[in-house]
Amino acid sequence: MNTPAKKVIVHFYRKDGCHLCDDMARGLAESMREWSESGELDSDCEYEIIGRDIEDDPRWYRRYREYVPVLVVDGREICHYFLDKDDLKEALQKAPPCK
Repeated sequence: MNTPAKKVIVHFYRKDGCHLCDDMARGLAESMREWSESGELDSDCEYEIIGRDIEDDPRWYRRYREYVPVLVVDGREICHYFLDKDDLKEALQKAPPCK
């Protein structure tokens, strides 16, 4: 019997029409694929990216309107405006439950 995979959630705060958001989305997808294929991420973990349009929730809008796009892992903001691949990889490697 297989045990269920552990899951790490990456929240990706963005808004429609934001070219920086589109750039970060592409870089995020490419980086996740690269790290998974190279074994730099825990293969026992599932990494899920949840996109959140800040215009869907007034709290998100108030918090992030000046900073989109924003990546959050384990409740900690990792980067905004531009993808910081090193900080993201470190956060994913250390995120519970994959420590």
